[in-house]
Amino acid sequence: TVLDNGALMTSFLQWSGIPVYYLGIGRGFGALCGLVGTFAFPTIQEATKSVYTAGLISLILFLVILFPTLWSSPVCLVFIVSFSRIGLW
Repeated sequence: TVLDNGALMTSFLQWSGIPVYYLGIGRGFGALCGLVGTFAFPTIQEATKSVYTAGLISLILFLVILFPTLWSSPVCLVFIVSFSRIGLW
């Protein structure tokens, strides 16, 4: 998808005039958030005792964090999308 800091989003953000170092920092932050999500999901699953409920909580977390991108600048988009990845892992 376009929300993965991949080639499509990187091209759009470069076209929007975002400096490359912001994109690099955003990718690093996204990798860190992915690691956090990797450890957060089992913790949520253990607390709820249900894979379904943990998945639902993760999805809601993803959408709540991603919601501010509707009104943000492209620079904020990089970091909000990266932070929202916690809910997807």
